[in-house]
Amino acid sequence: MKNPRKFAAGLLLAGIALLTASCGGIVNPQGWASPALDGSSAYYLQNKDHLAAITLPAEGNAPITWTFPDKNKPDQKDLSLKAIYATPVVDGDTVYGASYSGAVFAINKADGNLKWIRKDLSGGVVGGIAVSGDFLAVGTVDNHLYLLKKSDHTSAPGWPADGITLKDAVWAQPVIKGDSVYVATMGGDVFALDLANGQKKWTFHASGAIADLARLDDTRLFVPSLNKQVYIVNMADGKAPNGGFQASDWVWTRPAVKDGVVYFGDFSGSIYAVDITTGKGLWTYAGGNKVKAAPAIVQDIVVVADRKPLVHFIDARTGAAKEIKPLLDAGTVRADVIPSADGATAIISSTNGKLYRADPKALTVNPIPVGSGQ
Repeated sequence: MKNPRKFAAGLLLAGIALLTASCGGIVNPQGWASPALDGSSAYYLQNKDHLAAITLPAEGNAPITWTFPDKNKPDQKDLSLKAIYATPVVDGDTVYGASYSGAVFAINKADGNLKWIRKDLSGGVVGGIAVSGDFLAVGTVDNHLYLLKKSDHTSAPGWPADGITLKDAVWAQPVIKGDSVYVATMGGDVFALDLANGQKKWTFHASGAIADLARLDDTRLFVPSLNKQVYIVNMADGKAPNGGFQASDWVWTRPAVKDGVVYFGDFSGSIYAVDITTGKGLWTYAGGNKVKAAPAIVQDIVVVADRKPLVHFIDARTGAAKEIKPLLDAGTVRADVIPSADGATAIISSTNGKLYRADPKALTVNPIPVGSGQ
């Protein structure tokens, strides 16, 4: 086998009925964007290619403020996004998003009006976008990384108009910190690139595809891999001083982080608590079902939604299960679990567009009816 990393990546994606092994394109894009919260407002994936802005009440229905694309608006009526995997990003009065159709867009937060859209990206967007300062970064499955100006979607100074071409597909959301942008590829590489011109500063290499990436703090990255290992990588030099933490199966998720501990799951259904500084495992919880969604930590409870879907309430200190609740009529869960704005509950979004509120204090999970029709 000439390229075991690419084979592993293709095997995973084919196994979950997302990709063809030959071309790496998504056959039937479904979308799984996580909700973005902004005070009492939430921006979530109503169905695979539509976002909705809602108001999240303490109880009762969540009224819809706007949807995007809106077929009643002339500049949106013919807009086809195929599917949305990228979690919306709220920045000031704007909601930024990207789609598998190869589009990146900016929406007015108040009314859902389109500020701008760029539809010529080379390849679809799966991982998401990073927004920082005047720029946003987005990677595509067609091996491209773009750095764009938030104001008008044109390329950032020093960057080519058609983006930077990498050796492999980008499935992970990029990270922008300081004067660098960090990007991971399905070839097993993480690159630190100069924000000013896209030049490489360093490369970290793993033996398996890297389908997700997250910033842990001001100095370290969380780098999960399909080689069943997770690396804590220094942002300054690309080194992983503790080597890799060995999981039981592929890790394709972002983590939850609190008090120097990182929490994440794998495709065996195991949930891990790992000390960020030492790289040592503190506990392992055997859930039994695949975990794609990042957990949330609420009231010292790790809230995990698996693919069955079941919601696990786990003691963050000990790894002991407090309660397990099924999600009824939910499809499955691939989107990250999000702590609510008040920090008292967690919000869960399912693949069929339903929302749920998990309460670690009461150990309950209840649906959030959206609009008057639910």
